[in-house]
Order: sequence, then structure tokens, then C-alpha cells
Amino acid sequence: MTQLLDAIDWLFRHTLRSVIFGIALMVSIAAYVAIGSGLPGVREYFELDELGFFNAWPLKALMTLMVANLVTVTLQRIPFTRPRYGVWMVHTGIITLIAGMGIYYGQKVEGTAFLIKGRTINRYYDRFERALYFQAAGSVTRVALPSLPRFNPYATEHGNESYLDRSDLKELSPIMSRSADGRIGTAADAVGAKALNFTVVGYWPYANLRDRIVEDAKQAKIGFAFSLPDADSGESHDRILAAGLPRYAKISWGTADIEHRELPDAGAVDKLVAGAKAAHMLTIKVADFEQKQAVQVGDTFQLGNTGYAIRVESFNPQWETIDKKIVPKLTFLVAAPKGLTYRRMVLGDGLGRPTDFKLGEAGAGPMGKRQKELLDPALSVDYAFDAEASLIPKNGLGRTLFVTTANSPKTTVLSVEANGPVTVQTIDGNAGHLDLAAPQQEDAMLMASVGRPTPRDTFHVDVKRSDHVGNVETYVEEVPKAIRNRDEGSSGRRQIVRVNYAGTDSEDKPFSGTVLVPFSERPFETPWQGGLINVPNASSVAQIQLANNWRPLPALARLDKLEAVAYAGMDPAAGSMIRDYRSTLTLTDPVTSKSRTDTVFLNSPVFYGNNNWIFFQASFDIQNQMWSVLGVGNRPGVYIMVTGCGLIIVGIFYAFYIKPVLVRRMKNQALAKAQQSGRLKPDLAPAGVN
Repeated sequence: MTQLLDAIDWLFRHTLRSVIFGIALMVSIAAYVAIGSGLPGVREYFELDELGFFNAWPLKALMTLMVANLVTVTLQRIPFTRPRYGVWMVHTGIITLIAGMGIYYGQKVEGTAFLIKGRTINRYYDRFERALYFQAAGSVTRVALPSLPRFNPYATEHGNESYLDRSDLKELSPIMSRSADGRIGTAADAVGAKALNFTVVGYWPYANLRDRIVEDAKQAKIGFAFSLPDADSGESHDRILAAGLPRYAKISWGTADIEHRELPDAGAVDKLVAGAKAAHMLTIKVADFEQKQAVQVGDTFQLGNTGYAIRVESFNPQWETIDKKIVPKLTFLVAAPKGLTYRRMVLGDGLGRPTDFKLGEAGAGPMGKRQKELLDPALSVDYAFDAEASLIPKNGLGRTLFVTTANSPKTTVLSVEANGPVTVQTIDGNAGHLDLAAPQQEDAMLMASVGRPTPRDTFHVDVKRSDHVGNVETYVEEVPKAIRNRDEGSSGRRQIVRVNYAGTDSEDKPFSGTVLVPFSERPFETPWQGGLINVPNASSVAQIQLANNWRPLPALARLDKLEAVAYAGMDPAAGSMIRDYRSTLTLTDPVTSKSRTDTVFLNSPVFYGNNNWIFFQASFDIQNQMWSVLGVGNRPGVYIMVTGCGLIIVGIFYAFYIKPVLVRRMKNQALAKAQQSGRLKPDLAPAGVN
């Protein structure tokens, strides 16, 4: 027993009571912080971000030992006297600073809030923690994935999938709703199944999802594989098109549809093409002259020898009239005799009388000045539109059809759109290329109707045809580190997880499957890609998506105004030489309903909640000025750390400037007292002491 007590005493004297041990701890802490700050590869090896690394147990252990050493050394070696008040303040300041840092790294959160002009939001996306989102029956929910890795791939292909064997990644059952009586609605309830859960079994931090056709010689299904640039980012994505596979019979490309259609013979193909080219039919009369002509947007033609010329400018299949009717509308420019030029709008199938617009009038709109009466009654134009033959989708601006027939290697590719002529291209055999114009934007019809069509890029697309499509396989293509984009890597937008799902359907039959799930930066604001779940006898389509976990904002936030401030002589819409971005917000306390309006701009954040929260400008819609992205973060423990720093500064000042004065004064007082008592020789007395 004595030996044990002696060992404990020796350990105590050489650790908590040892100044050298304290110095060693400070060196260790400094090295840990330097590695965590300057060598991100070390953090990533242990799957820790910045906050996680500085909140990990090794640093907590070092800090705890440091505090214990400081307290012990201070209490046992430094008496609490006036000359040593400075040391006590410094040590107290260090302990306070460590406590504040522990609170900061333990409670700190960061993220981004996506705001659309005029809308109020109550959430932001956490920068570090991700969640598995589930969508079915018009509702969205999520389950947090706090232990999901971030920096390294884990999958059977890498032989390290066991890393994902964690409780918060297994048998996940997202909760859809909670009723007043305590009943919980789950993901299974949303799709009409008895049970449904998910398990994460693979993870890639930076990869692409690719599709490829799996051929089967026994099948006679035709399919096509090609790549198209994303309508927003321009990034290329693999696409599969196959009428024999319902999921791949039609795909979307921005505002356009791409569809594979199988017809019985070549005659049916010719009829389809002819119908599309003749969908717009004009019957034109001028005096004794009459002309019936099929037209397309962009056509220019003469009316015999009448002196009239017409240029078809735009078409809108979903024009809303004053009495709320949806009708097709065609707009064209008329060059009449005697130098008269005007714009005329006609509605399909006589659903409204034509309307003329006079050009060049001051204060007129972009189409011209609307006229109550026709500028040129001599010109009569009747317009008929064949909606079915036009092939233009009701909810889109264009469509491209891949048309095939049985026992023929020929593929006819027919492209139609609201504001452009019908184009026909041919692929003969199992490989070829197409020239496809980028999808039209939403404002294309407006711009074209005033004679200013929006220029668009044309993409050269290589197409491979397969005549024996068995299935489509989605796979992960990992991007090598050498060619990764740093911004995309830090945002995490290329993350992919492999998820196993299992359950029992409405008939108590078990089912299971595996799906590759991509990452979405804004799961509530943008359409989801992939992640479809095949639940037998489901009452609703189910889909999952990986995204950053959302958290509640400390205030309801509404974006009232956006402003891009350019340098003098520059146009903000050009997107260059912008001096400042400003977002005007209304922040409302969800408890008291009190509101305040403030403006966030570069290098000038807004503080909220007794300065415990900060909002700063992170991104901005320069072109349309319709949305803004704010950085969001809290500041836990900041005041405690400031107090600690203040104590250290005051303590150092006390030790270097006040302590010497106190020591000198105390020494003089002691010598004077000794002289008066006769215990000090006169020649040893300090100056001024008799």
C-alpha cells in the first residue's frame, strides 16, 4: 500500500504539480492546433472537419490536463499575494479561455440559407452534418447522418465498407409526421407499405453517377446512350433513352422533353414529320389574293405580287387571354406597301380577333403600341393550330423525338420547339451524331415576340444505339483527386451514397433493393435527381436524396430586396466588376413576432440575438436578382473567450508593470521597519530611511 501511495505521489509531483509537465502540455496543444490548422490531410484521414478536429477527445484530454496542471500549480506553488495577482489573473484567464474554446467548438454551427425574393424561410443547411431526405406523397422529411464520413470513399469496391457499420447509418426509418395523439407516421405509411427502412452501405466523397445499357441478345428493345450538358451548370451527364423501359422512355432537358417513340413503318414516320411542319396554318387574304400556307417560327415569305411580306417571330402555346382562357398565339411582323411596318398577334382557331401593334411609338411596350383597331384592315389572316401534330409539350418549350421502326437501322430525330423551325436529323446504324440547340429559357417567347430572339448554344452530341436493350445499370465513376475541382469538393455536391432498402409491402410480402443516391445542395428548392425507390404495390412514388441537414434559423428571414452595385460605368447584369452585393432582410423573432429590417453586404454582416448569431453574404443572383445565399453561424462562448483574453492581458500588464512597483515598495517598507526596530545597520538602510 505504501508503495502505491508513493507511486501516486511521484506521479502527482511530476505531472499536475510540475511546471515542466505544464510546458510540455502547452507544446503538445500548440502542435495539435498547428497540425489541425495547417495539415488538412491529417484531419481528413481521421474523417474530421475543422470543428470536429478541435472538438475531438485528444485535444479535450490535453486541455483538461492543462487546466488541472494550472489549478494545482497555482494553488500549491503561487501564494495569493499582491505581487502575484498578475500570475493568478493570467492563469485564470488561460482557464477561462480554454473553457470558452470548449464551448465554442462543442456548440458551434455553420451553414447557408437560400432565400428567394419575397419569401420567408425558417431554416438553413448545416455545413458539416448531412441527412438522408425522403420524399413521398407530396411530403419531405429527413433523418440525420452524424457519423457519415466526408473525405474518403468507403464501399465494397475499396474493401473498407465495415467503416459504415454504425448505428446511425443502419435501419433508418424517417418519420413523416406526428399527430396530436402521439401517432407517428413513417416512410412506410407514406407509400402504403407495412415496413420500410434504409441502410447506408457505400459512400464516395467525389464521384459521378453514370448510366449504361446492359445488352441482352434475347431482347429486341431499342435504346440510345448519349451525354447532354446540364441546363444550369453546363456539366455533362449520361442519358439513356429507351421506349421499352418505362422509366427511360422520356427524359427532361431543361425546359425540353426528349422522348423515344416507336412507329410501325416509314410511312408513319413521314406522316409525323409532315404533321409537325404543318402544325401552324395561315389563311391570308389581301383584296382578290388568297394564300394558304403552313409556317414555322423564323419563316419569311412574300404574298404573291401584293407587296406584302411576313416574318413569323414567335409562338406561345399557353397564352392567357383577358378572360383567363389558354389559347395558342402566333406573332409575326408585317411589311406592307407604302412603307408601313407593324406587328400582328393572332390567336388559334378564331378564338379572338387579331391585334396590331404600332412600332416606334414613344412610351410603347416592347411589342409596340397596342391598337384598338387594325392598322391594316385590308390584310386578313386566319390562324389554325394543330396542337397534337405540333408535338410541343403542354408544360415545356420543346421536344426532341427519337423515332424508330421495327427491323430498320434508321433513326429519325425530330426536334420541335415553340420558337423555332422543325428540324429533322437521321442516324443510320448504331452510331451517329446530332446537333441539338440548348433548351429555350422561360422568357424565350417574350423576347422572340418583339424580334429579339435569345441566342443559344448548339451542342454536338454523339449517340450510340443498341438494338438489344436488356436493362440500364447505374454505376459510380470516382473522380481522381488530381482532376477534382476544389470548390466542388468543399461544397460536397459530388457526394454519393449507396443505400440498401428493405421492408414489407401492403400484402406482407418482403422486398429489398439497392439504390445509388446523389447529393443535393438545396433539397427543398431544386428538383431531386435519382434515388428512386421501387416499393411493390406502392401508393406513391418514393425517392431519397443526400443533402446537408437542415436546422431552424434563430429568426424568420424574408428577402425583400437585392442589389448588385457595380463600379462606375459598369453594368451589374454583366456579372463582372461588381463592387458590392446587398441583400435587404426582414428578421422576425418567432417567439415575440418582433421584426427588424437590415441589409447584409460584403464585409458587413448582420448580427442577431444579442450578437450570438451572424448573417453574411455568401452568394448572389447577379443576372436576375431573384435569390441570395446567406452564410449563417452562431458564436457560442465568444464572450467567455474575450473575458479570458482580457484577464491574460491585464495579468501580464500587472506582472510586468505593477508588480515591480509593489515589490519595491514592500521591500522599502520592510527595510524601514527593520531600521526602526534596530535590526538593520544604518549603512544598509535604503535611501531616504533614517
